[in-house]
Amino acid sequence: MVTLQQVKPLQIETESFRIIEQEFPEQTGHRPDEYGPGRFKVIQRVIHATGDFSFAANLFFHERAIQAGLGAIRAGRNILIDVNMGAAGISRSILDRFGGKVICRIGDEEVGQIAKTKGLTRSEVAFEQATGDNIGIVAIGNAPTALLAAMRLIEEGKFNPDLVIGVPVGFVNAQESKEILSGKAYPFITALGRKGGTPVAVAIINALLRLAEEEEVFLNEQRSGGTAVMERTFAIVKPDAFAAGNAGKIIARIYSEGFKIVGLKKLFLSKVEAQGFYDVHRERPFFGELTDFMSSGPCIVMVLEAENAIKKWRDLMGATNPASAAEGTLRRQFGSSVGENATHGSDAPETAAFEMGYFFSGLELL
Repeated sequence: MVTLQQVKPLQIETESFRIIEQEFPEQTGHRPDEYGPGRFKVIQRVIHATGDFSFAANLFFHERAIQAGLGAIRAGRNILIDVNMGAAGISRSILDRFGGKVICRIGDEEVGQIAKTKGLTRSEVAFEQATGDNIGIVAIGNAPTALLAAMRLIEEGKFNPDLVIGVPVGFVNAQESKEILSGKAYPFITALGRKGGTPVAVAIINALLRLAEEEEVFLNEQRSGGTAVMERTFAIVKPDAFAAGNAGKIIARIYSEGFKIVGLKKLFLSKVEAQGFYDVHRERPFFGELTDFMSSGPCIVMVLEAENAIKKWRDLMGATNPASAAEGTLRRQFGSSVGENATHGSDAPETAAFEMGYFFSGLELL
């Protein structure tokens, strides 16, 4: 005899997630804590969307995928998805609070016309048309052609998302396109093999949105309770600012804004050291120019400490393009171009941990 669970409607999702976590070791042979909290939350939501525990083995993450996705959401960058069904499933109420939008151009009349004229798929054209839309996360669950187009646009320097979610499903080039993505140096999340689909892509995005929301709620609770959220972040005074004699002015500004400098070194990076530091950008077309510049002269690397230091330092630096940066920011005052913009700063706690560890041992920090 079948026995139904008595669960209130608002508790169904919570109970589903409890069951997934409870059954996870038996179904997969692994414990949730083996994946880290961020990755497990993504895997758990994908299993919830599909009912398929095999995604615990199929999902493949770049080492910086979670922090890259959270950084894009926190920065208010937009999410580009390949089909309207997927766009409808994304939790826009969370995304709206961070200032981002969901973009899907597959149904645009202009996209259809261009696709017909050029003999391309709508997905390919839709992604080409979205390159100027401040895209932080690209999500593909349906069309391998869209994933191949996204990777090509990144390699051509026309596209610069923080994270690529590539999980197309099917038998023609789905598996192959995901295998190509799995070898990229930039952050990605993919589902190896033929499995995938729009529900998987949407589940990954919604997991990231909820992780960002949970982090924001925690920080707001700390702030409202009067608790200082002390952080450390990584900063660089780049070679252009050093050569122009502005390093002292920037450091003076750092102190005047209430930061504590807990680590500082003057370095002349080798090309190899610069390549290692910026390895996440290795396949981007600007990688060579960036690492040439960062190894062109002395720079100053620092670890800064303050309440909410990551956001505070990025606010003080200003926008990447000095021409777009707000008055009073360091890049507006001392930068000259997107490439030579005076300063660098970590965009997330995980990034800060890597960048601080690249240049400093624990014993070198006060």
